[in-house]
Amino acid sequence: MAIALRIIDENGEVQKYVGLIEEEDLLYLTKMAEEKDLKCLPFVDYVGDTIFNAKQLEQVEKEIEILRQSGDIAEKILSPIERGVEEVGKNDLLFLRFEGE
Repeated sequence: MAIALRIIDENGEVQKYVGLIEEEDLLYLTKMAEEKDLKCLPFVDYVGDTIFNAKQLEQVEKEIEILRQSGDIAEKILSPIERGVEEVGKNDLLFLRFEGE
């Protein structure tokens, strides 16, 4: 199974497909994020949808950098999330959705 990352608008309509993260990679990501006491990424759910707004994505961007610097997370896991963060930018009408099973 894989988790799809999509940009959605305030009505929940998909605006753009960002990428996929394999389930086992997402589980590893959330485990490492939890161990590092991060604030957003530990809560991504591979079963249900997890949605981050522009303000939360500012924190997610910092968390990506922390994980990247640790060297514990493969780039294939961080890249789709980073693309989603960049796509949403500071647009308060867009959100990044991690689409669970």
